Amino acid sequence: MIHSNMPQYSEHKKLTATEFNSLMTMAIQQSFNAIVITNACFENNGPHILFCNPAFCEMTGYSEEELIGQSPRILQGPETDLTVIQELKDCISQGLFFHNHTINYRKDKKPYDVEWNISPIKNETGKITHFVSVQRDITEKNESLKYQAMLVAAINTTPDTIVITDDQAKIKFMNHAAEELSGYTLADLKDEPITKLYPHDQKLIELQRIKNQNLENKDHVYEKHFLELVSSPLKDRNGTITHNVSIGRNINHHIEIKSQLEEWANYDSLTSIFNRRYGEHLLDTIQKDMCNEDNSCCVLLADFDCFKTINDTHGHALGDKVLQQVMHELSKNLRSKDTLIRWGGDEILIVLPSIKLDSALKMADRLRTVIESCKFPRIEEVTMSFGVVTWKRKSLKQVFYEEQTSNYILLKQMVVTVYFHTQYLKLKSICSTKIIQFIHSQKIFC
Repeated sequence: MIHSNMPQYSEHKKLTATEFNSLMTMAIQQSFNAIVITNACFENNGPHILFCNPAFCEMTGYSEEELIGQSPRILQGPETDLTVIQELKDCISQGLFFHNHTINYRKDKKPYDVEWNISPIKNETGKITHFVSVQRDITEKNESLKYQAMLVAAINTTPDTIVITDDQAKIKFMNHAAEELSGYTLADLKDEPITKLYPHDQKLIELQRIKNQNLENKDHVYEKHFLELVSSPLKDRNGTITHNVSIGRNINHHIEIKSQLEEWANYDSLTSIFNRRYGEHLLDTIQKDMCNEDNSCCVLLADFDCFKTINDTHGHALGDKVLQQVMHELSKNLRSKDTLIRWGGDEILIVLPSIKLDSALKMADRLRTVIESCKFPRIEEVTMSFGVVTWKRKSLKQVFYEEQTSNYILLKQMVVTVYFHTQYLKLKSICSTKIIQFIHSQKIFC
């Protein structure tokens, strides 16, 4: 025989009417919700309040004695929605359940947003005798909703893209700017990984999912748009990261300005090729690289023959056109990795990386022939002279010649070879690049 340790209860007895009424009275009195009972008489400005619990008194600011016998209309004021009041009257007059909210006023005339649930009470014959109303002050709730709505409106108004993801980098929210930029709606990408929106930025995803730390990604390219992205974590009260906010700023305009400034700084306005400023920077970079790598580099120094005569005879406008056409022809006949630079006036520098001297000499000869074969209006012939400089790390021990009658200076660790055409060769000083310095011109006959 098994003996249970559970306490033994006698059979539950049904509450008597007195017990039930007492229990219901205590429940209503102690309820956190405001409860008010009115009669069903619409005469004499009715219905009238017959009962109200302490919560109703606290909500309205009136005492029980002040409320009993009064119409609930004493709580209405200037901002009370009369449309809602009419809907209330229509519902209760028909014995229907009513639910809505509007503005009521406390005893001190301060407004509050009240939510009603009003039910009719019928007797044995089905006649409505009373109305019971359960009410809640939802002012704080509505203020919170209004604040949230204001934030959402502000987020949707900003031109920056805003995307909120959970701790697994799945999209939970995106504003109008993000929708417009991507072509997706929130409905399209809800609960989808953020890679759907930023397919090129796996780094962003990894940071959000693993490290959950801030990210600044400058000049991030998304299709045809340049975005500056910043990702920040959202934490709960315990400091646990629950979401991440990614804000993207469209910087297309800044990129365009930056590109324009770079073009102005590095390109020759007349010929659209690189200018001397860029050339000096490039040569300095090559020089530094040569210190660490056993690579060779050749530089062609090209100079128009008798270009001053062209300007003096035919005018600078035609001289400019000749320069433009020659630069165009030279560009077409160079490798993609070669760099064409207008050094100044009619002087041209061509940087040839990773090339042997014999190949550079052949290229110089080919370029000379190309320019010689070009046809120019009103000009019989345009020719150019070329100097070829080969630059190779540790090619020579330190050599430095400087005499009264010397024609050039060789700097350390360089081999210099001069290739020439036409009756004379003029190679100007490029001492600032630390490659080679010709101290004066010389006449060389073929």
